[in-house]
Amino acid sequence: MFIPAIILKSLFLIPIFILGIVTSYSDIKYGKIKNSHLLWGGLYVLCLYTFLIIYSFFSLHQTDNLKYVAELLLNGIIAFIISYLLWHFNLWAAGDAKLFILYSLLIPLEFYSKNYIPYFPSAIFLIDTFLIIGLFFFLKMLIKVIKLGLKSNIKLSSFVLYLSRINYKNLYKNLKNNILKMGKTFLVITSIIIILQYIQTKTDIIYLKVLSNPFVFYLLFFALQMFFFKNLTKNKLLNIIIILIGVMCSFPFIYANKTIELISIIKNSLLLMIFMSFGIQLVYFYIDNYEIKKIAVKNLYAGCFLTSKSLLEVKNKIKEQNQENSTNFLINSDGLTKSQVHIIQKLFKNEPEKTLEIYETFSFAPFMFLAFIIFFVSKMSFLSYLGYFVHLIK
Repeated sequence: MFIPAIILKSLFLIPIFILGIVTSYSDIKYGKIKNSHLLWGGLYVLCLYTFLIIYSFFSLHQTDNLKYVAELLLNGIIAFIISYLLWHFNLWAAGDAKLFILYSLLIPLEFYSKNYIPYFPSAIFLIDTFLIIGLFFFLKMLIKVIKLGLKSNIKLSSFVLYLSRINYKNLYKNLKNNILKMGKTFLVITSIIIILQYIQTKTDIIYLKVLSNPFVFYLLFFALQMFFFKNLTKNKLLNIIIILIGVMCSFPFIYANKTIELISIIKNSLLLMIFMSFGIQLVYFYIDNYEIKKIAVKNLYAGCFLTSKSLLEVKNKIKEQNQENSTNFLINSDGLTKSQVHIIQKLFKNEPEKTLEIYETFSFAPFMFLAFIIFFVSKMSFLSYLGYFVHLIK
């Protein structure tokens, strides 16, 4: 029995659209992805892969089809490992991690053809999702700034008065610290790219060749830095080791008269680092200033996220009351738990009007679905469009 390719493709695409619409609606309306939707999606994937293996082996007797299914499974397994680790270390909500795994198992491999990463092509899909989120926040911030600019009618005297009140000593200190931080980030990431480039020349591993591309690597770093590893470059010893290894790996390029290639890596890294770091800081600035709201302690709910300021206030309150059973007050990737909400409300029971700051939560599922829609409509990833944009700038 032969099944047309269009029907086989529909077995992947139709469930993705159903899953995307249902989870996006649930995430927007209820602020979470329901486990029942993910469970049905998981059961469908299990049945689909079982059918494909039986169909390829017993009906077609073609190893190529089994190889395709094996590549899909390997991609899904890697997606599962990465998602689990991010969830385990409280870097990603469980529902979002499960949804990403389902997308990884259902998106056909040909969708990644323009930016294919061997073994784990869904890395492009993950990067796309976070880049779209970053662009969303950037546009929100830009609109906010424009609205404030249109509403304000600042007189020159008021502007001069504002300038006179600026603490230039602190401004200089903050500027100096940011420049040093960006310089350190540039050295670390450039060293990593040089190391990957050197290893790739010795081993010819395609996967490393893709990552050693400064543009791809910085986009990946941007996504991780933005949403996961904000303190990635704070380990001084690790930074020194990476930089030293990077310097040692650069010598073979010089000895082999590949100085131009080395300079190109450094130049591209510098341009992309400035662009990415600037973008990250803008988004952080917007979130810290406009994506925060105050809430009464009595109205706290499971799943909300305390700001670092309020979290420090809670921890100080715990120390003040010497509550040893609450010393390890850590917020996981799904926000406050019911028990943590109860602890906080108990801490401030004598302050009925007490308020804390929490971050405005946003729905993750719609952005993941949008990343897939871009794949489906244009046959290109969002990453490709950014690549063309950077190329035009250069």
